[in-house]
Amino acid sequence: MIFNRIAVIGLGLISGSICRGVKKYHTKTHITAYGRSIEKLQIALDDRIVDEIKSMDEIDLNGVDLIIVGTPVISSVRLIQDILSNPGLGSHTLVIDVGSVKGPVISGVIHLKNSDRFIGCHPMTGSHETGYEASRDDLLEHAVVFVTPWEKNRNSDVIAVAGFWESLKSKVKIIPSHVHDRAVTFTSHLPHIMSCLTVKALIDYLEEEKDITDIRPFIGRGFMDTTRVSAGSPDMWIEITAMNSGNIIQSLKDMSLRLNELAEVIDGGARVDTRDTLHAIFHDIRSFRVSLNE
Repeated sequence: MIFNRIAVIGLGLISGSICRGVKKYHTKTHITAYGRSIEKLQIALDDRIVDEIKSMDEIDLNGVDLIIVGTPVISSVRLIQDILSNPGLGSHTLVIDVGSVKGPVISGVIHLKNSDRFIGCHPMTGSHETGYEASRDDLLEHAVVFVTPWEKNRNSDVIAVAGFWESLKSKVKIIPSHVHDRAVTFTSHLPHIMSCLTVKALIDYLEEEKDITDIRPFIGRGFMDTTRVSAGSPDMWIEITAMNSGNIIQSLKDMSLRLNELAEVIDGGARVDTRDTLHAIFHDIRSFRVSLNE
């Protein structure tokens, strides 16, 4: 283990799971957790997942090897700026975050003197449940973690951060931040929004349909599977959509075109050519989706 002392700022689902993983594989590593509420951190101390808890206004970086920022995406930018400007930041201390948008975070710190100490990270794992209480010591095992270095980062530091994630049994992928942000738009952000819109469509339907007083008998596994992620934290998704708005807006415009095109095909009714076209569309989509299980 290359990091003997770790500071975690913001103890939620992902950062809590990181702490659990560290204590599982590196029992001698000292972890200090910082948060707005000491009372909410106490459970982690009682669980012996962290060794020390402090409030946000008590942040002490002396002797810390790795700082993990686990706060929501927008607030993390200001927090990382403060950390990189902190006179107590060690010359070899590294700072990472765990947010699902990377480009704007890097842009927010690029002008700072110690900006080379920051390396963006994004564990591709999680749950519709939130908070430390939902954390698990195996959440990061076999999960892909994207590391998005930029031109000021030293290669040795990138290797050190990658090694940290690998020590928790994660699979590391190193890619540019703009590639990451564009890809997760389609694999995470757009699916979440479409899941939400599916639920919203049902809500609107029920407001108009007066003959159905209980929709639950009509709901099967398909609806529940499709809309599971819509139960995620609204606060978190407000920040994600704000930080990755350009990519998300373009993907929604593209999706609107696809929906209109599909509606025109379906409007063809029971004609043979319409059925053949729909079959080809559904067949190609099914084949690609099945291939993702391999």
